[in-house]
Amino acid sequence: MTVVEIFMAALLSGVITDEELDRLDEQRPCCSRVEAVMLESLDRLIAQAVLRRGCRLTVQESALVSP
Repeated sequence: MTVVEIFMAALLSGVITDEELDRLDEQRPCCSRVEAVMLESLDRLIAQAVLRRGCRLTVQESALVSP
């Protein structure tokens, strides 16, 4: 996944996974200026607890969970 794809998935779900954070750390040295701003925004949202670290469930997986 690209920085933009991870950024959008995290914003839409409110969750960022450890694997995505690892990938972002790997891409940080060679990212564009726009991507660097996105990474700073993600860092800020995580620090403010707007985004949570964890597991993102898909629609199919969430349907398996009993209420």
